Amino acid sequence: MIICPQCGYEYEYDDSDTTCPLCTGRWETWELQFSAVALPRIQEQVGAWLAQAPPPLVIEIAASPNGVKVKLHAPPGKAQGVVRSWASMIHQQTRWKHIEEPFSPATSFMALKTRDHIPRLVAGEGDPFLAIGGQLVGQAQAGADTSLRIWILGVE
Repeated sequence: MIICPQCGYEYEYDDSDTTCPLCTGRWETWELQFSAVALPRIQEQVGAWLAQAPPPLVIEIAASPNGVKVKLHAPPGKAQGVVRSWASMIHQQTRWKHIEEPFSPATSFMALKTRDHIPRLVAGEGDPFLAIGGQLVGQAQAGADTSLRIWILGVE
């Protein structure tokens, strides 16, 4: 293991490639395949799933005039367990599909930080993806694609 001097990310050292996957944007991208039926008590399941997620991970809720997509970005090899646990947790009703899409940092962003172990939006009533996605689709109708990236940086 080696620690990147620029960002502090600890990654597996490879003689053939010595660049940090976090700094160079070489992350895996997964897209959530939505269920055709409503999933009851999804917020509790998502909260428990997030608590197990290995940092760093990025959950992106992206909206365009055509609809909403939920993506998961992770360093190479880090998302396998989380993706598998999602499918079994939701009883195979939704799945993450690996897609070939480069992860690029946002050109502009705003950052919010919480000390809650589980964000209040996830612990509340209702479907958090629906609540956030609806707001983003409203913004996307104005013409431009828009997204919200939620960074999972640790359990604290």
